[in-house]
Amino acid sequence: VLITKSWATSIFGRVRNAAVSTAEDKRPGHLRDSLSSREMKVLRLLADGLTTKQIATRLHLSESTIKQTRMALNRKLGVRRRVDLEFAAKALSLPTDVVSAT
Repeated sequence: VLITKSWATSIFGRVRNAAVSTAEDKRPGHLRDSLSSREMKVLRLLADGLTTKQIATRLHLSESTIKQTRMALNRKLGVRRRVDLEFAAKALSLPTDVVSAT
């Protein structure tokens, strides 16, 4: 996958803007503060490159639940495509231990 500088800048900008607006909506802090435990786990596994089916199996949830969680993440992070969501997940640098507590 070829990532252009303008595309990467656009995604980073959207993630940063989402972090600011979400923090203002809730409490001071980072975007991570506004994500549910499930959203953080799904986001971490997306960053690791897992498919919806693999994430559902790993978290003992239905694929439908994972898809709904991805849609909520898309809204919160201000992205539309799965690839943008994966890129944003990597940009947020979530800790790996977030998934171990299932």
